Amino acid sequence: MALPTKRTVEFFYDIVSPYSWIAFECLCRHRNVWNIDLKLKPVFHAVVIQTAGNEQTVLVPKRRTYLRLDLMRLARHYQLPLNIPADPHGEMYIKGTLAPMRLLTAIDLEQPQLVENTSRSLWTRLWSRDQDVTQPASLLEAAMAAGMTEERAQHFLGQLKSQKVKDRLKQYTAEAIDHEARNMKVH
Repeated sequence: MALPTKRTVEFFYDIVSPYSWIAFECLCRHRNVWNIDLKLKPVFHAVVIQTAGNEQTVLVPKRRTYLRLDLMRLARHYQLPLNIPADPHGEMYIKGTLAPMRLLTAIDLEQPQLVENTSRSLWTRLWSRDQDVTQPASLLEAAMAAGMTEERAQHFLGQLKSQKVKDRLKQYTAEAIDHEARNMKVH
């Protein structure tokens, strides 16, 4: 009996979301069992929630309380080293993730096979070790931890303000919105 045709799963995500990290790891771990071709598509979460008219989860006290419990339960279940940052609101909404999402987009344009490890490295910095993911030195460290040479990582960092990278990030974000994304959560 022939194997079913491999299906493509487009995964729209922003490293600002720990729920996206959990979904990402689940998809990566099971892609062979589920016979899927996983297409990672970095998006800018702030535009997604703004377009949907959603409130920032950490600003709603009851959601914030539940969020911690839910995330820790999911982290144990999926065996992820997740730790809530000391200042999640600052990390998520003040610093934001435009720079790391542009980095992932730049990588996706030239070497998409490096996006998975770089995404994981950025999530680990932010959601496991409570380290910065916005400054150039932090992005360089994350890219190198993902297996890139310093020269290659610097090349991608040099692309963050290019129109090509901005346009691709906007394109992927628009695609997520067209697919009715309202937030970057797992349900």
